[in-house]
Amino acid sequence: MKKIVLTTDTNTIEKTSVGTIIGVIYFMFNGRCFPEKGWFDFPIRLVGWWLNELLNVVLGAQNNCQFMFMDGPFSIKLELADKELMNAYFVKRGLKDVILYDAQINVNSLLRTLVDNGISLIEKIKQMDWQNEDCDYLAQEISRAKKALKPD
Repeated sequence: MKKIVLTTDTNTIEKTSVGTIIGVIYFMFNGRCFPEKGWFDFPIRLVGWWLNELLNVVLGAQNNCQFMFMDGPFSIKLELADKELMNAYFVKRGLKDVILYDAQINVNSLLRTLVDNGISLIEKIKQMDWQNEDCDYLAQEISRAKKALKPD
């Protein structure tokens, strides 16, 4: 089983002219970065979406989910292997999806890294006074996820 860690860099957070918030967001596991180190995307929106997707699995509504990146053809397909483990497939989407690599990861560990990064992002956004609907949604999903987290 591999440990997966979400990396967001709050020092790179920017607000675009249309009000969306962008910054660095990528996963690290087993010495690899996905999609790549320094990947620039929409961290507030993505972490909110990914928490919602993972919570559907954790709470038993479904047994698989997908974390899609908004910029670029990358996603992580996740399938429940048992109560505590998920099979993760790191995918480059296209006419035919290509699995770049796979790993087995702990569900609670994945949920925790999403929550921890979400909290850091919300704190930074509050500090910058950049609240928007994406931030509100992320805060709501963090609240739901905290109830589902198991103690380490």
